[in-house]
Amino acid sequence: MKKIMSVALATLLLSVFVPITATAEATTQTLTFEDECMDLDTGIVENSCQDPSSDEPSWDVLVAHNTDRSVHSAIFPNARSNVEISHLVNKTFEQVTVDDIASASFMKDAIDEPFDTTLVILIRTDLGAVYKLGNATEDENGLNFDYEILSPCSQ
Repeated sequence: MKKIMSVALATLLLSVFVPITATAEATTQTLTFEDECMDLDTGIVENSCQDPSSDEPSWDVLVAHNTDRSVHSAIFPNARSNVEISHLVNKTFEQVTVDDIASASFMKDAIDEPFDTTLVILIRTDLGAVYKLGNATEDENGLNFDYEILSPCSQ
């Protein structure tokens, strides 16, 4: 009887604690240049990114397109919603962890730097969550990238 109770208790503890400690998995996203934007907290992609009549746009990131260079894409934060961005160089998407947040320099201004496989971007959303974006590849219409939450919302 003790052995059965021990196995039942161990099973219960594993079912409660393993999901809590499991790491998030990366999601792949595709956004069209200058047209689609994304709310990272909800995963919603919308087409009204450039709508000047919107007082409180809900999106976090937009893929800008710069024709003056070979890698056209750049990620711009939604400064009107207090979204912040930080670029991490010399790290791969897989290497970036929650520990990198403390040393990152976040800003609200757009950084017109090419977003390709050599760059990882951190985004702090208007709700306070921090996501990493990386493994970027582009085609003629837009950008494909992976994203993953590093730190949940603070609100």
